Amino acid sequence: MSLKEKHAFSEKQLVNQRFLVCYGSVIGILLLAYIGEYIKGNRTPGYLAVFCTIMMIPFLACMILYFVKNKESAAIKYIGMGGFLILYAYVMFTSDSIIAFVYILPMLTAITLFQNGKFSLGAGSLAVAINVFYIVEEVGNGRADSSSIINYEIALAAVLLVDVFCIVSSRNLERISNFRMAQISEEKEHTGEILENMTSTTGELIEKITAIDAQSKDMESQGENSKNAIEEIVTGANDLAQTIQKQLEMTENIGVQTDNAVQISDRISEKFQTTLKITEEGNQDIGQLRAASAQTESAGGEVSATMNTLLEQIEEANKILQMIAGITTQTTLLALNASIEAAHAGEAGKGFAVVADEIKNLAAGTEQATQQIKDILAQLTEQADAAGRSVGSLVETNKAQAELVEKTGEAFARIKKDIDQVSADMAEQTTGMGQVKDSNHEIVQYVENLSAFSEELLANIENTRTLTDGMIQGTKQISDMLDETKKEVELLKTMV
Repeated sequence: MSLKEKHAFSEKQLVNQRFLVCYGSVIGILLLAYIGEYIKGNRTPGYLAVFCTIMMIPFLACMILYFVKNKESAAIKYIGMGGFLILYAYVMFTSDSIIAFVYILPMLTAITLFQNGKFSLGAGSLAVAINVFYIVEEVGNGRADSSSIINYEIALAAVLLVDVFCIVSSRNLERISNFRMAQISEEKEHTGEILENMTSTTGELIEKITAIDAQSKDMESQGENSKNAIEEIVTGANDLAQTIQKQLEMTENIGVQTDNAVQISDRISEKFQTTLKITEEGNQDIGQLRAASAQTESAGGEVSATMNTLLEQIEEANKILQMIAGITTQTTLLALNASIEAAHAGEAGKGFAVVADEIKNLAAGTEQATQQIKDILAQLTEQADAAGRSVGSLVETNKAQAELVEKTGEAFARIKKDIDQVSADMAEQTTGMGQVKDSNHEIVQYVENLSAFSEELLANIENTRTLTDGMIQGTKQISDMLDETKKEVELLKTMV
């Protein structure tokens, strides 16, 4: 029952209502009984009219007071019980039977509804007094015999017992009611404290839920930031994978170019071996020139001119060989630089591509210079043949020819020495290029490992992004649940 309903239908109102029901039931039964007596002829119309008047006036007064003025009025019990005691006294003193004493018993029981021991004591005492006065009158008028005295005693004892029981019941009910009221008051205070604590706790709970909700939203925002960062990492990882793939292709190209450089170096070495062989053959020709010096006296002038031309060609050959030596030196230095750059793997070996191109260009220059040497030596051979044919006419200049032959031999010796040095340098260059090739192979292995690591890293990043998406969704669900919980707690707070 709500507070409004309790206010509209209080406990006092309920007691008054139940009392009026009991009161009306008792007088209704009495009215029917006396109407029956009137029909039987045992009661006169005047008696019945007085009976009805005494009975109805207090009852109607109680009804008017209840329905018109105040349903909780305490006067209802006094008017009702007082009017019934008057009716009871009238019935007792006008009745022909002692059994009329029982009319008071239902009303004594009914007034226990009020849980008022003093009121029950007063009403019961008046009821006992009426019975005592009735018995005294009966005895004084000589209408009581020995059997009647016993009935009077029983009637008085019955009324007295019922009165005592009603008084005890009223007092006990009053005590129980007071105890319950005290309990209700304590429970009300306790409930008030609980409600106050609930209100305070609900407020704190709302604050905590709000704080948690804010943290949840902050986590959601951070999750979005993490997701964006992961997206950027994924993009960077993809770019890294593409760069690594390009680097791998470039490194493989470097390996191919290195192999080509080694092959070129081998071909240059072969060319130098051919040149060396030709030089040795030239030395043999010089020996033959020495042996045929006696026969070349007639052709001294022609041999002198031819040898001068030969010396010029040899000088030019020396220049070319010096160029080859310079190119070889530069090639060696470039190969060394390429090895250093490959070891450091600076910018994924971009510098090595430049070195490889330079090596290729220098090798081409070396090949061209070698070809020039071959041509010059061919010319030397032709001119030496011409000198051999004219040696007979060079008898007068044999001594000078011999000296020139010696010089030519020395020049060929120097050429051979230079060719040997170039061959040694080319062999060293070939070894260096082999080391470059091995280093490049290691770089390929490192790049392949880096590519595999990049792919694994990309897969882990994808897993992290998936987990981050799940975390964001879970955080959103928690935030929604917290919002719903907050609404329910606020609703509970309004109810409290």
